[in-house]
Amino acid sequence: DTGKLSPGEIMNLAFVCVPNEEGQFKHTWKVAELESEKRPTKIRLVGSAANPKLSLSTKNVNYGKVLVGEGVTQTIMITNCGGYKAECNFCILNNDDDSCISLSIKEAIIEPSKAVALDITFKPKNVCREDKPGYKKMYSFQVAIRGNF
Repeated sequence: DTGKLSPGEIMNLAFVCVPNEEGQFKHTWKVAELESEKRPTKIRLVGSAANPKLSLSTKNVNYGKVLVGEGVTQTIMITNCGGYKAECNFCILNNDDDSCISLSIKEAIIEPSKAVALDITFKPKNVCREDKPGYKKMYSFQVAIRGNF
């Protein structure tokens, strides 16, 4: 916007920064040119940009053989190694029978340098079919982590 400020007038300015990458940034912004001095008044803007960055204690979990009706829980530690909080949602994908898999938490906010524990419990409900030779009931599933990262 352009215009003139009279002596003693105040103008509030809002600055919005949307960085494309992590790191430090500096920028000088010309506010106005003073007619009497013919040089711009400058405002120096500085800041830093950070993103969440998640690290998993493991990317694969193998429950081995589990008895029908028995539950086995394994824990995955999710650490935010980035410089900004991570807002996460957890869900189960491509599960043969989603009632046999459960998650201890559905969402979390993980601050920088902090971790949360995600317990994944596997409790099969079906018996392997023995009427077909070599047939085993195999469960395959993925846990998705979605968020602002």
